[in-house]
Amino acid sequence: MNLKSLLHSLFLLPALAACGLNDDKYVDVERDALEAVDRVIALGISEASGIPTADTAQYSGYMGATDWAGNAIVGEMSMSINFASDEVSGSARGFVDTDDINYNGSLEISGGSINRSADPVTEWQLQADVGGVISDGEQNTLVQAIMLGDFHGDTQQGILGVLEGTATNREGTAVLSGDNTLFVGEKR
Repeated sequence: MNLKSLLHSLFLLPALAACGLNDDKYVDVERDALEAVDRVIALGISEASGIPTADTAQYSGYMGATDWAGNAIVGEMSMSINFASDEVSGSARGFVDTDDINYNGSLEISGGSINRSADPVTEWQLQADVGGVISDGEQNTLVQAIMLGDFHGDTQQGILGVLEGTATNREGTAVLSGDNTLFVGEKR
């Protein structure tokens, strides 16, 4: 996944704001997520060689996805990165969709690797597993994915990237990719 594809995915969520949504909760969370995206992008991608090999950092932000019909879901994300061990842990929860339906459950973030020699045009600096079940009260959706992203800022003040994998429920399986997903986090 290259930066051009990532930026393409970031323009999917802003387009949804103009779709005449009826309720404020989704719009509020989406607005907050897009503001975080703008702040993180403004920091610029961190030099891979400058990514620490010690210490930990806590990030909070958002995770979201859209489908082919323009339906979207976004939730709050928190994660911890241990730069010494490259371990990533955290979760995304509190998902709400464009119909203002709240989702129970969470997506757990685990595992991880950091590529300290990544070329930001062709390679990601961060990778971790994402999985779990979320439910709108009528059906469960199983998410199995990996998060791929880059650190932003001189001291890795932000992270930004995409999910790749699948989301499966009784309606079928949707592909999660850089064209329809994003996550963003800022250091706490």
